[in-house]
Amino acid sequence: MKFYVYVYSDPADDTPFYVGMGKGNRKFAHLREAKNNPEPIQGQHKLNKIRKIIREGRAPVIATVYETDDRDAALEFECSLIASIGRQDQRPDHSQHDS
Repeated sequence: MKFYVYVYSDPADDTPFYVGMGKGNRKFAHLREAKNNPEPIQGQHKLNKIRKIIREGRAPVIATVYETDDRDAALEFECSLIASIGRQDQRPDHSQHDS
């Protein structure tokens, strides 16, 4: 079973704004959620950023940056990437990783 780490970036300047870990089609779940619920909601930085990009007629860049069969290795990579990007408002949400 392949796990992967993915990054959402703003297409205007390639600035990453979200790092996640999953398998299957997980990396597209945030895009679907933002499209299905287009109104901004306080406290939803990731989804509000995706909504804003969509309203501007663009699509976020979604890049797979790491793949492995080892779930723990993927989690470790995700955490280190979040730390290196410096996002203080993002903490790994491991409750959704198997989606």
